[in-house]
Amino acid sequence: MKFLNKSLNRMLELHGDTPNTTIASIYGCIAVTYGSQGDYSSAMDHYQKSLTMQLKIHGDSPHLHTATSYSNIGVIYQSEGNYSSAMDHYQKSLAVRLKIHGDSPHPDIAASYTNIGAIHQSQGDYSLAMDHYQKSLAVGLKFMVTLHIHILLHHTTTSALCTDHRVTTAQQWITIRRP
Repeated sequence: MKFLNKSLNRMLELHGDTPNTTIASIYGCIAVTYGSQGDYSSAMDHYQKSLTMQLKIHGDSPHLHTATSYSNIGVIYQSEGNYSSAMDHYQKSLAVRLKIHGDSPHPDIAASYTNIGAIHQSQGDYSLAMDHYQKSLAVGLKFMVTLHIHILLHHTTTSALCTDHRVTTAQQWITIRRP
């Protein structure tokens, strides 16, 4: 943390108030450190600074770092149990990622669907959770050529949501068709 703060201070000396991608990244790294220590308030503060700077740099143009910032803020809100704000940020992240990748399957899009599904699951809306987990799995299967741990994680999550009489259906969703 000491090194990150020293780097941030040096970059701020060099660039002042001018938006800079390195400064935004350092804010993000500091936020990750605070988050891993359970200091969600400080993590949120630094994620917000990173997002604000990303928006100043990229404006309305969709950018991966902006999508990541939205998602990271969603994680903090989710950790605090603020599901409404987490959902808002996860949806913003998904919207940016869809603008970037379009119809091309990408792991970031799958992750966004999983995050949104997790919020629905936390709120007890298992039907919507399942819908988003299925979307995530569908995207994931498109970009994965071979069986990968990501598919196993989806299988576990999907199966956990199913009642005994729906397990067969969940297993059918997981079936991988090889070309």
